[in-house]
Amino acid sequence: MILTVISKNKDKHNKVIAYKLKSPGGQSIEVTPQMLKAAILNGKVTLDNMRLTSDHRLIDIKSNNDDLIILNNNLIEKIRMFKNDNGTTNFTYV
Repeated sequence: MILTVISKNKDKHNKVIAYKLKSPGGQSIEVTPQMLKAAILNGKVTLDNMRLTSDHRLIDIKSNNDDLIILNNNLIEKIRMFKNDNGTTNFTYV
């Protein structure tokens, strides 16, 4: 099943304690990081906006939904916005 992470709940130390997921049908569920990682490792769940690294960390991945269309001097430009691991936002032309 392909799901989308729609929010992350964090504790006072900024550690993720729960992920809110949405199915293509619009249903949502909240799970712990451990439950989500186990479901991914067992092949029961695939995320379209995050991935599990080889050291079992869940990280954001860029999505086509982050593409912005802007009008610049009568030219249409498509810009992809993404965040680096250090939290800074970068833009690239696509």
